[in-house]
Amino acid sequence: MTARLSAALALWDIQAHRSLTVAPTASNLTCVARVQALITTAAAVIADAAAAHGHLDHGTTERFTPLAEASQLAWTRTAHRWSELITPAARTHPPLLGAASQLRAALAATVQGEHGWAPADTVTSRVDLPAALDALNLAIAGGTEIGHVIRGIATSEPTLTAPARIIGMRTQAEVERDTDRGETRYLGVEWVTARQIRDNQPIPLPEPARRGLVDIAGETAATSSRALAAFIVPHCVTHQEPTRPTPSPPPVHAEATRMHRPSIATDLGR
Repeated sequence: MTARLSAALALWDIQAHRSLTVAPTASNLTCVARVQALITTAAAVIADAAAAHGHLDHGTTERFTPLAEASQLAWTRTAHRWSELITPAARTHPPLLGAASQLRAALAATVQGEHGWAPADTVTSRVDLPAALDALNLAIAGGTEIGHVIRGIATSEPTLTAPARIIGMRTQAEVERDTDRGETRYLGVEWVTARQIRDNQPIPLPEPARRGLVDIAGETAATSSRALAAFIVPHCVTHQEPTRPTPSPPPVHAEATRMHRPSIATDLGR
C-alpha cells in the first residue's frame, strides 16, 4: 500500500504540472485544486496516526493540524472560484483525470474507513508511516509550487475565458472592493455587453476578474507553504535515538478534529 500511495502521489505531481502547462483551463485548475485539498487533509490524518504510534512528535502535529486545515480551506476556495469559470463545453484533461482517480483510490485505501476517516490503528496497519510521511511531505511541497503556477496562470494566461454572467458579477465585486480602498479607475467601465450577458458567451477575463483569482492563488500558495514548514520529516521520532521515551498519547482533541474533516468524496467535489 505504501508503494501504491507514493507512486500515485508522484504521478499526480508530474501530471498536474504537465496539464497546467499544456492546458491551463478552468476545468483543469478546478481539478488540481480539489485534489490538493484532498492531499492536505489526508496528510493531517496520517500525521495523527504517526503521532499516536510514536513515529512523529506531538509538537509537530499540533503545529501542523491547524495549518493543514487552513491550507485545505484555501485549496477548496480556489477550486470553487475556478469552477465558476467552467463553460458547459469544457472538459478536464483526460490524463489529469486519470492521475486524480489513481490518487483518490490510493488515499481512500490508506485513510478512509467505513464511516469516514480511518482511525489511527487502521491507518498504521495499512502503510509504513515514516515512508508515507516522506511521500506526503514531498506532495505538500509540490502543492506549494502548484499554487504559484496557478497564480501565474491567473495573472497572465491569455487564453483564459469564462461565461459572461459570472465575469460580470466577479468583475463588479472586484471593482466595488477597489472603490472601498480608494481605487476608482475602473468605475464606469463596462466589461461585459448586454448581448454577451444575454447569451452568456465565453469571453476573456478582464483585469479586475483576474485580480481576484491572483489574490486567492497567492494566499493558497502561502498557506501551503506554512503547512509545509510545520510538516517536516526530521521531526519523525524514528529518526531520533531509539532510547528516547515513547511519546504520550495524543490529546483528546486530535480525534475530534479528524471527525470534522471533509470526506474524500467531498474534497473531490463528488
